[in-house]
Amino acid sequence: MLDKEALFFQALKVFNPAAAVGGRLSASDCQKGKWEDLWDQFERSLKQSTVALPMLRRLKEEYEDANYGPEEASRLREECLTVRLGTDDMSALSSLDKLIRACDEALKERSGLYFASD
Repeated sequence: MLDKEALFFQALKVFNPAAAVGGRLSASDCQKGKWEDLWDQFERSLKQSTVALPMLRRLKEEYEDANYGPEEASRLREECLTVRLGTDDMSALSSLDKLIRACDEALKERSGLYFASD
C-alpha cells in the first residue's frame, strides 16, 4: 500500500490542512468557512508542488483510482526518481520505491498501471 500522506505531505511538502488544525476544527470555525480556506490552501500548494510532476499528481485523490497507460510508465518512474532524490522520509521513500518497482514491471511487460483507492 502506498503512503500517500508521506508522499505528498513529507516528500513534496504539500500543505496539510488537517495537520494545520491538529486534526480538529470547531463547528463554528467550520461554519465560518475555515475548512474551505484550508482546502483551498492545500489545492494551491498541491498545484505548486506538482507543476512538474503531473503523473504523481494523479495519485492525490484519496478515494479515486489512478490509471497510467503503457506509454506513461517511464514518465511516472522518472518523476518518482526525481522526488526520491529530494526526500529522506522513510515512508515516502518506501512508497516511491513501490511505485518505481511497479513502473519497472509495467515497462518490462509493456503494460499500463492501475492503482485502486482504499
